Amino acid sequence: MASSPSSSSSSAGVLSFPNFSTLVSTKLSETNYLLWESQVQPYLIGQNFWRFIDGSHPCPPAILTSTKDKAVDDGLNSLVSVPNPEYLTWYQNDQSLISILRSTLTEPVLAQVVGLTTSQAVWDCLRQNFSQQSLANATQLKFQLLSITKGTKTVSEYLALAKSLSDQLAAIRNPVSSDDLVSYVIRGLGPDYAMLITAIMQFPPLPTFADLRARLLAFDAQ
Repeated sequence: MASSPSSSSSSAGVLSFPNFSTLVSTKLSETNYLLWESQVQPYLIGQNFWRFIDGSHPCPPAILTSTKDKAVDDGLNSLVSVPNPEYLTWYQNDQSLISILRSTLTEPVLAQVVGLTTSQAVWDCLRQNFSQQSLANATQLKFQLLSITKGTKTVSEYLALAKSLSDQLAAIRNPVSSDDLVSYVIRGLGPDYAMLITAIMQFPPLPTFADLRARLLAFDAQ
């Protein structure tokens, strides 16, 4: 019986790699590293592919050496070099992993990993180049949410913007709590909603985002 990907080892043969690009809804660009990582890394860990990237399954030596008896009359041994079959298997698996990682990259990002020969090198390059930029983008999203105001937007547009910012933060593993999201929305409503805000604040706990939406739409309808 063929081994499953989660139980295969280099000595068990070439691993079975899925069409991974169909499992990743967002390809890596220069601005969405954390979102991309949140899709790719859990899958690689779950399928036991992550060991190639984190260094816990290092490349075995390409050549094995052993001793071989020489002629009996000289009583000496010589070293014999033979190809290591585990190296070829590891190399094939790692090259397949490089291929599926590349399939999740946009063209500008793909250009940055050309010439890298191991999956670990590809991952380290992407993390080094884009993780800090993605953290900066997360900070920008948080600032936008903290400073959100309704202004001339309709209630639906205002709430959709707030929810979009919250969803983007959640996607890159910086979730906003329900109470915080509701607080930010209430704070940005403006004086036209003072009566509703007062009523909400006088009767804790804060409503859910869905409940707040219903109240705001009903208030506008009046």
